[in-house]
Amino acid sequence: MKLLAVKLCFILIILICQSQSVLALKKNSKTMKPCKQLELYYHDLLLEGGNDVANATKLGNFKLGKLIIFDDPMTKDRNLHSPLVAKAQGFYFYTMKTDYSAWFYFDIQLD
Repeated sequence: MKLLAVKLCFILIILICQSQSVLALKKNSKTMKPCKQLELYYHDLLLEGGNDVANATKLGNFKLGKLIIFDDPMTKDRNLHSPLVAKAQGFYFYTMKTDYSAWFYFDIQLD
């Protein structure tokens, strides 16, 4: 009986220590709120150049498989001529014959 009481006390002490350590690591939700908001405007510049590396196939009036790579500016406001704060670099490609549908990927590089 004495051995059972010692085991139960030991288990109780371990549970109390673990719960205290979990409570000590828990952060207050008020400290996790962000202190600032980031608002950027993406300016998509469409350039039609003659940089093709292969001739496009003309099997219909669609853009299936067309890949567009971009390096576009991002500013603090809607004006394209305002100071540059970041760049969006990435690509998109068209995925359907019947409708315009595209996969779009980009990453942002802050200046």
